[in-house]
Amino acid sequence: MRCDQCNKFAAYDDSNEPEVDIDLNDDGTFSGNVRIVLTHDECGTELKEAAFEFNDEVPDDIAVEHKGEGHQLELEVGSTELTTRGEGSGRYMKTFYGHSTTVDLTCECQTDGLWSTDFTDEVQASHMDELV
Repeated sequence: MRCDQCNKFAAYDDSNEPEVDIDLNDDGTFSGNVRIVLTHDECGTELKEAAFEFNDEVPDDIAVEHKGEGHQLELEVGSTELTTRGEGSGRYMKTFYGHSTTVDLTCECQTDGLWSTDFTDEVQASHMDELV
């Protein structure tokens, strides 16, 4: 693949952090979207992307305990990183890109986090959407 901006063969820069969007519903369920992007290592043009979705629900005991006046549950992205792994070797090596995202649940009634969970997913590089 050639970069359409600098006309050089693409060498991917995989140091970009994933973009994460989370929505918490009143019933304790939540969903999120993660977008990862591979850019050209010299000019920074976005070359490939992949989107992942996840959903889960807040544990019932926490949702019941932190309901009502003086309680406001919020989900925050704790940490997120773009992951890379190879499978096989030589000419037939496959490269996979993905994400590892931690989601933290907090409540306005206390300063400590209430609950945390991790989400991971990956896709083979050849199956990512090309942007150029």
